[in-house]
Amino acid sequence: MRLNNTPNFVYYDPFTAISNQKAFQDEMKRVFAASRRRNTRFALLYLSFDYFNKDEAFLVAIENKLCSGVRKSDMVARLKENEFLIVLLDIKNPEDAAIIAHKLIQEFEKPVFLGNQSFTMTLNIGISTSPEDGEDLYRLQKNANIALYLAKEQGKNTYQYCLSTPGIKAISHVATDRNLKQALLNNEFRLHYQPKIDIKSGEVVGVEALLRWKTARGDMVSPAEFIPLAEATGDILPMTEWVLRTACRQTKMWQASGLNKLSVSVNLSTRIFTENNFLHTLEDYLRSTGLNPRHLVLEISERFLLEDIGNSIEFIKKLKQIGVKISIDNVGISNASFSYLKLFNIDYLNIDRTFINLITTDPINATIINELVTMAHGLNIKVVAEGVETKQQYEYLQKAGCDEYQGYYFSKPIPPEELIGFLEKNRNTHASATETKNTSR
Repeated sequence: MRLNNTPNFVYYDPFTAISNQKAFQDEMKRVFAASRRRNTRFALLYLSFDYFNKDEAFLVAIENKLCSGVRKSDMVARLKENEFLIVLLDIKNPEDAAIIAHKLIQEFEKPVFLGNQSFTMTLNIGISTSPEDGEDLYRLQKNANIALYLAKEQGKNTYQYCLSTPGIKAISHVATDRNLKQALLNNEFRLHYQPKIDIKSGEVVGVEALLRWKTARGDMVSPAEFIPLAEATGDILPMTEWVLRTACRQTKMWQASGLNKLSVSVNLSTRIFTENNFLHTLEDYLRSTGLNPRHLVLEISERFLLEDIGNSIEFIKKLKQIGVKISIDNVGISNASFSYLKLFNIDYLNIDRTFINLITTDPINATIINELVTMAHGLNIKVVAEGVETKQQYEYLQKAGCDEYQGYYFSKPIPPEELIGFLEKNRNTHASATETKNTSR
């Protein structure tokens, strides 16, 4: 459903002829009422594009592809920059939505031509159906958003249902979502800290703050289960702010007890960067806790940086002005990844555990890590290896010139009350080892 040609800027997207968020919300009131009255089913498709261009001609091309892929009676709306919503009316079975989703994915695999340039786009689609997944817009859109996040986990160019059979994984997520909100209110979250070690000196130079959830019943919930859900529902925003505030306060306490050079790393959700007040909030936490900004390392995923290079450069510039350190997570191995890194003023580059696992058995993987270390050092960036579990891995990384490492080879993540004793024991062990080495010379 497109709006008519009347230039009503309240109800239509200024760059296309499709509905905006307000029009979508108003129309959905009628859709729900008609569905209940006639006892029919409809589907909501939540679309997110991996590549997006703000050029008006590009937006019009997207509009044409979306509208040509659905019936005239269906509704297409633009939610925000690279996110669109489609309502498929009067479907017989939830699986009917998959036919449209697959058709749209195929359509966007065909290039879009703008002048002399051509672009191909990949997208992911989350699907929810009413009444199964919600009988109000808030629940239906939220479940479609959860399904969209699950689709992104699987890779590009795919779709995922929320509660219907193909997306059975999401059923437990809806129940857990209610528990997440209650957990935030009940202070059920805790931080554990995994030491980071200077690979040359063997001394602990920092810790990474890792979120843990122990429910009121005493059950431990895996971060692999609740973090993706929190990302999809938006609960990750208050959770991230809590982690930042708690980690800054704890690190300042450790410094006051003698660990004055210790830094703390915190993983940032990409959702946090859409918050207008994030920079002010960060400064407030540093000011209130008294932690020097240079002792806070913010870990950001490479995917976020590459989604919008211009805005990412500007955002990191503002973070660096505050004085914090920047670390890039999940760095890829493509030439594009390497070339983009030089555009950002970052301090650390993290080698993911998936590379570390094969470092002593896969020659190609080892070569990639060597090149990654050389490239990073050429840009004056330190390299941190994550997930180091064996002596062989440690020795290879040391030889390759890696700067820091963390993993079970040295220590698992531990509660804050155990850290000082653990580090004191490590300091004594390191001192004894150094003394023995010097005596033997």
